[in-house]
Amino acid sequence: MEFSSLLFIYAFFPIALLLYQFIPKAHRNSFLLLESTVFCGLIGAGYLLFTTLIVLMNYIFGILTANVRNKPCRRITAAAFIAANAAAAIIFTNGMHVSDLLRSVLRPVGVCFMTLGAIGYIYDVCEKKVAAEKNIMNLALYFMLFTKLPMGPLIGYGSFSRQLIGRCSSIERIGEGIELFIIGLAKKVIFADSIYPLFFAVNTLDVKQISALSAWLGSTGYVLCLYFTLSGYSDMGAGLSRCFGFTLPRSFRYPCVSIGMNSFCRSWHIPVVRRFEEMIASPLHRSRASNAVKNAAFIACWGIIGLWYSFRASLFVWGIIIGTSAVIERYLVDRKALKATSLIYTSVIIIVSAVFFFGGTMSYSLHYLFAMIGGNNNIADGVSFYLLKSYALVLLISIYASTDLFRNLILRSKKRTFKNIADAVSPIIMTAILMICTALISSSGSSGSMLGIL
Repeated sequence: MEFSSLLFIYAFFPIALLLYQFIPKAHRNSFLLLESTVFCGLIGAGYLLFTTLIVLMNYIFGILTANVRNKPCRRITAAAFIAANAAAAIIFTNGMHVSDLLRSVLRPVGVCFMTLGAIGYIYDVCEKKVAAEKNIMNLALYFMLFTKLPMGPLIGYGSFSRQLIGRCSSIERIGEGIELFIIGLAKKVIFADSIYPLFFAVNTLDVKQISALSAWLGSTGYVLCLYFTLSGYSDMGAGLSRCFGFTLPRSFRYPCVSIGMNSFCRSWHIPVVRRFEEMIASPLHRSRASNAVKNAAFIACWGIIGLWYSFRASLFVWGIIIGTSAVIERYLVDRKALKATSLIYTSVIIIVSAVFFFGGTMSYSLHYLFAMIGGNNNIADGVSFYLLKSYALVLLISIYASTDLFRNLILRSKKRTFKNIADAVSPIIMTAILMICTALISSSGSSGSMLGIL
């Protein structure tokens, strides 16, 4: 079951929220865990088994790690448990020693988010940032909470555990949460699903024959589709969580129009990037290591972030390109020409590096890059002009929507005399957007086209 399915929007979520309101506060966590278990079961029995395994593993791992008093030994123990979680993610997302049926059940959902949360939990216990959780129900809710299960947002266990007690679910918070959910749904259904056919059309062409214009259009479409999908699901997760009293961190800060690669690194999947930097790069930055070692650690960190999305060599290369570009930029940032062209070169790097994100193999990615520079002796053809004519308006609107211009316009209007009008019209606009999304989902039959290529 996906957040962008009619079954979830009009059945599971409203029923889950309504029942939750009638449960006494003392039992709401247990009931929310029950609802999350049902959600996992609706995804598939294999996924429910996997989540149960993750909970049991890390409940034991956390207690064992906390009981090791010697710091070096505790870190070695934690490293072994972190490796076990990473192995679980690799096995269940890449199909090592599991059936095709089981892979098909697990691949569409956020296995990587769950395992990264587990890795972060073990790391925090090792560094004594949080105490090992003795209540397995609380830990299970952290891993299985259905509002953040598919694609986050990622939250540390320390912050999550503090919200387990004393959070409130008021009418105002429910209204804010539903509004945020609809915004995320619109990102996925209206924008991501509208751009996906452009990428799909280019991706079906022979990579050794496609024109340079088609290749650039396809990669640009993929970047926007990927952003709106990930950002949309993060907003939906944050909105749903708010309805149940949780506050989850923001995942994206308009990365597609970043002014510089370091700005992109700070704006892309913020909780995920921060977690990896905290575990890999930050310890070196606090030490007396040379700048060369620190830069190498930063680049390696981004390479690992790429592998986190999917255990493929091409994703590792994507991360290395992002990290290396950010490091090089730090040494050139004082040049006026670089500052003046930062938006342009950042966009080019993002679009070019995306080839390694969606390329199934290194060979395909390299051939695609070759096509982008005109290596196929085909700069533009009838197909590329047809795609440009068909999707130019969609791309322009999507690029505008990926910036903060529209959001700032709304915020400025609410600070002035239009505040009361904006507040009154907002529910009508949200309802209209929800109806549009519903119509689009109904007409297409589903809204999961992008999940298969993440």
